[in-house]
Amino acid sequence: MSKVSKEVSGFTLIELMVTIAVIAIMATVSVTIFAGAQKNARDGKRKGDVDALMSSLEVNRSTTGYQSLKPSQFANGVVPVTDSSAYNYCYQSSANANIPADPANPDSTPLTTNWTTTCPTNYLAVLGDGTTPATTTKPIKVCSTLENAPYYYCRATSQ
Repeated sequence: MSKVSKEVSGFTLIELMVTIAVIAIMATVSVTIFAGAQKNARDGKRKGDVDALMSSLEVNRSTTGYQSLKPSQFANGVVPVTDSSAYNYCYQSSANANIPADPANPDSTPLTTNWTTTCPTNYLAVLGDGTTPATTTKPIKVCSTLENAPYYYCRATSQ
């Protein structure tokens, strides 16, 4: 008498469910990491724009002081005034060299919220029309809000 063997090919329901669960976990982790990388990239652009604004102010400083930012001073012919999320770049010109480190909290208390389309108190929005900041001999500070801690980035002129 011969034995008839029944060969079954394929995967069991448990194997399929485990595989789907592993793929779902990997997808969730990937999306989370990608979202963090995007925030870091946007913050990097904001910092680069603030650095470019400050470099332009320093390079174009004359005996009469810091000059207004002109579109011709930038590689693409446009003064950076907002980031891709439309967050304003803000500036302050002050006779006081000790401009508060945190623009949203002049008392230098920890920043708990960031600004978006409206600049903090005592700050003005950088405009791309060649009128800001007005020519001044006072120190200038340019700031941007960030998505990651410390939630703002500021650079001040050297004088």
